[in-house]
Amino acid sequence: MNPVNANRLQIKLMVELSPGVHLRMLSRLAGISLNATHYHVCNMEKDGEIVCWKEGGYLRSFPPWVEDERDRRIYALLQKKAARRILHVLYRTEPQSVPMTNGAISDLTGLSRSSVSEYLALFRNLLIARRATGLDGRFAYELDESNKDHVLEILRSLDKNLMTKVTDRYLDLWEP
Repeated sequence: MNPVNANRLQIKLMVELSPGVHLRMLSRLAGISLNATHYHVCNMEKDGEIVCWKEGGYLRSFPPWVEDERDRRIYALLQKKAARRILHVLYRTEPQSVPMTNGAISDLTGLSRSSVSEYLALFRNLLIARRATGLDGRFAYELDESNKDHVLEILRSLDKNLMTKVTDRYLDLWEP
């Protein structure tokens, strides 16, 4: 197998394991220059092996089976470790037990309240979570029941795969 095909195969495997991974992260994880990674990704998209989607300043890659734009947004959002931590807190909380206010989620995840607010707004836009008024009048957050199973399936697929764990450990090296 020549090096070009080996690199292409490696990129395809990474995209399959971690849908929504962005170009720069693919380049870092594969140990291939950004230009070479971009070249392979563009050719793989032309050949129908992967699907590319531009989100913000990121070029994200998906396997062809991720067809729905909403799913692409969910995968892209859940590429972030903080988003997955917040979602885990919401999934593990029994409905009606403890109101999941911004402050409670912040305390349980160790994230700042502003970060939690930002992610909760994104979850609400994607219909992953919804806001309700608690008994004390404060806003509480809970998962949207209509999409709960589908989002849980995506979350589990990302939590289980080795690529996500490797990516998180790599990012942890650079975080203060």
